Parts: sequence; C-alpha cells; structure tokens
Amino acid sequence: GETLGLPMEVIWAVYYAKHHDAVIQYINDLVAGKKRERLEPISGRLDDMIVYCILFKAMLIERGEK
Repeated sequence: GETLGLPMEVIWAVYYAKHHDAVIQYINDLVAGKKRERLEPISGRLDDMIVYCILFKAMLIERGEK
C-alpha cells in the first residue's frame, strides 16, 4: 500500500474480495445447478478469507482500534 500511496485496508480489500467473489460464484453455481472447474477448492478460499480476517484484525490493533 505504501508504494501506491494507499491505506493497507484498501490493499486488504482487493485481496479479500477475490476470495469473497469466488465463494459467491460457488453459491450462485450451486443454486443454478451449474458445475465448473475451479482453480482452487472452495474450502481453500474460505481458509484464505479466515486468514485475511485475522490480518484485518491485526491492522485494527496496529491502528489502535479496540
């Protein structure tokens, strides 16, 4: 973020959104009965989202948020 002059939360949101979008696509495909090959298992996307949530919590602590 520093290199681009952006807050770390903005960079975080870009990476988190990638995984969130994949989960939403999985849910939409499930509802539509559509099967597709995925680059990464959906469980891996969820694991990544959990890690990103922990990272965001660390960013809040770094900023002095409770």
